[in-house]
Amino acid sequence: MKLTGYLLSAILLLIIGSCNQAYIYENSKSVDSEGWIANDIIQFTVPIDQLEEEFDMFLHLRHDGRYAYSNIFLFIDTYAPTGASIRDTLEFRLADKEGKWFGRGIGGQYTHELAFKHKVMFPYTGNYNIEIQHGMRTERLEHIKDVGISIKRINKSAKAK
Repeated sequence: MKLTGYLLSAILLLIIGSCNQAYIYENSKSVDSEGWIANDIIQFTVPIDQLEEEFDMFLHLRHDGRYAYSNIFLFIDTYAPTGASIRDTLEFRLADKEGKWFGRGIGGQYTHELAFKHKVMFPYTGNYNIEIQHGMRTERLEHIKDVGISIKRINKSAKAK
């Protein structure tokens, strides 16, 4: 009976592990409980070792239902291993006109996965630094809980179709 339990656990781990093989990077960071200060930069270091592949990049944002806005403006700076950089200024809609949140919600917390780059090719191997700063017109942005990014390898078989 114990062997069956171990075997089922091992199979489940293999299935779960294989589901995320397309993601080359996933990480999130908590925002200070007092609020996200305009000058606070959330940083991620992404190791890239694959050239000539395409990736999609996603922003992950978690907030509670008291977040005061239906959108968020972000500055996302990406630094290549060579030191070259690019800045994206993005607006993401988080709720409709009636105030209904778009993300998945449970227990008053809402999670959004927001695509911000499609078919990205990294020109160099090495560590890319990604820095995220809010661009709202308030010094302290309250009720944002976590900010994260994920990078997913685009399935080559899906591109061929």
